[in-house]
Amino acid sequence: MANPPKSALLGLYLTASPLIRLFARRHLEKRVLRGKEDGQRYREKLGLTDVARPDGPLVWMHAVGVGELLALPALIREMQDRDPALNFLLTSSAKTSAQAIEHNLPPRTIHQFLPLDTRAYVRRFLDHWQPQLSVWAERDIWPVFLTEVERRNIPLALINGRMSRESAAKKHRAKAMFATLYAKFHFIEVQDEESAEGFASLGVPADKITVTGTLKAGADPLADQPEKRSQMEQALAGRPLWLAASTHPEDEIAVFKAQRKVLEIAPDTCLILAPRDPSRADRILNHALDLDFEATILGGTDS
Repeated sequence: MANPPKSALLGLYLTASPLIRLFARRHLEKRVLRGKEDGQRYREKLGLTDVARPDGPLVWMHAVGVGELLALPALIREMQDRDPALNFLLTSSAKTSAQAIEHNLPPRTIHQFLPLDTRAYVRRFLDHWQPQLSVWAERDIWPVFLTEVERRNIPLALINGRMSRESAAKKHRAKAMFATLYAKFHFIEVQDEESAEGFASLGVPADKITVTGTLKAGADPLADQPEKRSQMEQALAGRPLWLAASTHPEDEIAVFKAQRKVLEIAPDTCLILAPRDPSRADRILNHALDLDFEATILGGTDS
């Protein structure tokens, strides 16, 4: 789409985004106190870093959360096999994503937190890292970043894209803005036909869209952590297990009811519950204890 429609909403966003700087540091420091941000690394969200840029070509990939981020190392290894000179910068937003990727980074790959979407922080980030290619995964896009990357003539790609019919319908309320943003990408790879239809409905030309399936299906196995694995094996040895993964609050109501019925048949059965939002772990634990289940938290609880 060579000439996307002008968007008053996008113009307003770009004009107002510098106001983020007025409260950004204080906001992040409060989140550090609540355990929501890494106290040693929150400055990365201001575009500040102590990590040097590696010499040579750099590909920058962004994914917002844990699942999206862990789908990328396999792709990085494939690209490194084809061009051993490539370096990679991975960015994400959630604290848990940094914890998850720590033991799963490919060689010559650096992780940083994505700065807040305001021009000063974005330019500081891009001035330091100077990527030759910018790759965005799934659904997370930020207007100031995309605008500044395009201004610098850095090629843009969207991979593993996902857009349900419901999501596309919501985006149509601001169609001019999303059409303008998606027009900045040189190509868009999506997980399924429904997603392809969603992007096309927002004005993305068909020759820019490719259905590739999900990257998560080919993701690398997570790095082994023998000490933690041994502890889990000892605690769960011989017990029947079932897993409820990526749950929301309404799911957990049904899960706890099901666990109650399972225990009537197999009293030693262990439920492993992995919520979509790990920061809810304490609330879920208290709910389980209120229902007279024996329960504990394993792993991190920060978002």
